[in-house]
Amino acid sequence: MKREIQFEDFRLAMLSVWKNKALILFVTLVGLFTGLLYTSIIAESNLYKAASSVYCATYNVSSTTKIASYDTSLVINYTDVIKSRKVCEYAASLISETNLSADDIQNMITLKASTTSYVIAIYAYSSDSEVSIKVANAVAEAFVSEMANITENESVHILDVADSVSMVQNSTSNLLRMLFTGGAFFMAFGFILLKSLLSDKIFSIVQCVEDEDEILGIVPKMH
Repeated sequence: MKREIQFEDFRLAMLSVWKNKALILFVTLVGLFTGLLYTSIIAESNLYKAASSVYCATYNVSSTTKIASYDTSLVINYTDVIKSRKVCEYAASLISETNLSADDIQNMITLKASTTSYVIAIYAYSSDSEVSIKVANAVAEAFVSEMANITENESVHILDVADSVSMVQNSTSNLLRMLFTGGAFFMAFGFILLKSLLSDKIFSIVQCVEDEDEILGIVPKMH
């Protein structure tokens, strides 16, 4: 009958894990390189980000002009207009060669409105760097046009035109790499630990002491 697992068995199992640390490291590195290979060949392609920006010009109210005075609240209040279907449809028409729909553009852009200035940053994400640039600029142009219709003046203008991209770290790829690496480590660690715990072999006198019986001696198994 298999003897009960004792604290000494855990100590010896951890010792066995430490003795096989080189093997565990090797298996972990294999998992890491497998993850890198998998994500570079099969996983999603790189993601690019292009940024354009718009700003609201400020005017002073006078008795001789009907031009309203704008502040940062105008910019913040109208950020939702940028992702509106009307603006995105117009942006899609400006870059019709990309075959993007308004829904596609809505899903591709994010916004960042400053609470201390008159600027809204428009970010466009795509696996195609050229498309991300075109979308960022088209959305900025469409927003300026729509704001002119809403406010009946030309207070909103394009500040920065997107002309380059930056690569966005692919979080999915990083997660897959960590899963491959961590899985390989725990597989090697767990295998060595369980192999030692479930072994019937005796490696110390303490393993033989059960129910406080006295041990007179141990006869090793001869091969």
